[in-house]
Amino acid sequence: MSVILSVENLKKYFPVEQTFLDRLLGKRKEYVKAVDGVSFEIKRGETLALVGESGCGKTTTGRLVVRLLKPTGGKIVFDGIDITFTKESELRKWFRRKAQIIFQDPYASLNPKMKIGEAIEDPLLIHFGDKLSKKERKEEVLKIMSKVGLVPPEYFYDRYPHELSGGQRQRAVIARALVLRPEFIVADEPTSSLDVSIRAQILKLLQTLKEEFKLTFLFITHDLATAYYIADRIAVMYLGRIVEVGDAKKVILNPAHIYTRALFSAVPLPDPKLNRSRSKIKIRSEPPNPINIPSGCRFHPRCPYAEERCRRQNPPLIKIDEKHFTACWLYS
Repeated sequence: MSVILSVENLKKYFPVEQTFLDRLLGKRKEYVKAVDGVSFEIKRGETLALVGESGCGKTTTGRLVVRLLKPTGGKIVFDGIDITFTKESELRKWFRRKAQIIFQDPYASLNPKMKIGEAIEDPLLIHFGDKLSKKERKEEVLKIMSKVGLVPPEYFYDRYPHELSGGQRQRAVIARALVLRPEFIVADEPTSSLDVSIRAQILKLLQTLKEEFKLTFLFITHDLATAYYIADRIAVMYLGRIVEVGDAKKVILNPAHIYTRALFSAVPLPDPKLNRSRSKIKIRSEPPNPINIPSGCRFHPRCPYAEERCRRQNPPLIKIDEKHFTACWLYS
C-alpha cells in the first residue's frame, strides 16, 4: 500500500500570554509545546489510532495534519505533496476535498441556526456550487444521509441540531465529512460524548463506511478498547511525542513502554477477581508542565525504572519487534 500521509518532526508551540509585569521585567517569552517532534506515516486504507491521556497533544496533531492549525515546524506530506506551509487558498483547491475531520462534540460542530440538510450541503456549495444544481446537491445530501443511518433522510433534512439525539447529530457530522467523498479523515474522539450503546453503533458505522468508501483514518482516542477494535496500528503519545507505535495487537497484548503499560493497567477489567489479582503499574505524580518539559526522556520524572541516561538523553524510537517501536532506553 502507498503512503497517503507522512509526518516528520511535526511541532506546534503556542505562545503563553505575558502580563504587563512580565514585559516590564523583560521576562523571556514562554511556549506550550503541545506537539514537539512527532513523526509517523499512514498507508492508504489504514486506520492509525493515536492514544494518550488528556493534554498529550492528540487533538492538536489531528488538526495540524488537516491544516486547521499552522505548524511551528516539521513537515506534512499528503499524497506526495508537501502541505506544511501551503496557503489556505491553495489548500481549498484540492486538499479540503480529500481530507476532512470529524469533531469530538457533534453539537458544538454544527451551526444551531442551520438545518441538518443545509449543514451537510454546505461543503458541496463551497466546492461544487458552480457545477452542481440545487437539486443535484440535495440528492447527494439525501444519499449520504441514508448511508450514515439518518433514515428516512427527508425527515432529518429539515431538522435543526437541537431536535436530534447525540448519536443522530454525530451521524450528521459524519455525513458532512463524507459528502465530498474524501480519501482521508481525522476522527477526533468521535464517540467520547456518546452513550456506550451508541458508541458501538457509531464505531461499526465508521468501519462499514471505511470499507465502502475506501477511507483512511487517523483515529484519535483515549479509550484503549476502542483503539484495539478499530485500528490497524496504534501510536501512543505522551507530552507532545510518540513513545510507542506498532500493530494494534502487538501494542495491546505486549506493550513495551512503561507509560503504555500503565495506561493498560489503569483500565478496569469486567471480572472483579482478575481486576484484583493482576499487577498494576503505578506512575508517580502528574504530567510535567508542557511549558517546562524535562530534559532527556520526558517520562523519566514519573518512571519507576528511570536511570541517569534517561535524565540526560531523549530516546529515539527503538525497534523491538517487526513493526513495533518504542522510545525507551531499556530496549537499546
